[in-house]
Amino acid sequence: MKTILPIFAFILCLSNLIYAQTTAIPDPNFEQKLISLGIDSDNTVNGQILNSDAAGVTHLNVNYSTISDLTGITAFVNLDTLNCGNNQLTSLDLSSNTALTELDCSNNQLPSLNLNSNLALTRLLCSSNLLLSLDLSSNIALDFLDCNSNQLTSLDLSSNTALSLIGCSYNQLTSLNLTTCTSLAALYCEYNQLASLDLSSCPLLTALYCSHNQLAFLDLSSNSILTELGCSYNQLASLDLSSCFSLTALYCSLNQLSSLDLSNTILIFLDCEYNQ
Repeated sequence: MKTILPIFAFILCLSNLIYAQTTAIPDPNFEQKLISLGIDSDNTVNGQILNSDAAGVTHLNVNYSTISDLTGITAFVNLDTLNCGNNQLTSLDLSSNTALTELDCSNNQLPSLNLNSNLALTRLLCSSNLLLSLDLSSNIALDFLDCNSNQLTSLDLSSNTALSLIGCSYNQLTSLNLTTCTSLAALYCEYNQLASLDLSSCPLLTALYCSHNQLAFLDLSSNSILTELGCSYNQLASLDLSSCFSLTALYCSLNQLSSLDLSNTILIFLDCEYNQ
């Protein structure tokens, strides 16, 4: 009996140790994808993954995998790039993925997205979700943002001075403050409710698409290297292009323009239908 007890205690401790070295993966579709990628080394859908397997992954693509629960992603502590787009996610906990620099969670059903722990994030694609708000105040390294097709009514980019591309079309934005976005090269803000757009702090802008808004005025005097401009379906009564020396493509149909001076541009494509 004295011999059996120490052996039993040893086995119990060993089983606890093994259990502590795994993380639960409750979604079988997620685990099956990890197996097919050669990440889950036991090759069995058993609701768990070895922490050592997860820690060895820096790039993970589970796009189009019918995943509804990404629980267990917290074990991927060295993850640099995550593509979990085109799934059925309603929540996403990335608080343990502090090394993450690129995230694509587009085409899911996310009502919110907490990125406060992801300070290294440079690329974010979260389009086609159900986001009502998006807090990017901690993501000061962010260079690329695609949050198209959500339900955003506001977007605070005051901390994101490194942004070079912003895609925020198909939302419900009534204003967009770009005063700190001095590195911005491309802006896509179509299909919103913008009544004004201040681009004076964006001298590096080369592409601007702001069609289907409520713009009555558009000041482009600071945007001398702009090459593409789409501002159709607004309320523009005038459009001053005298500073747009590099402009090659202009889409300005369905406004209230009575004249259009193109003498300073180098246009190769023009669409100005349905004006006055």
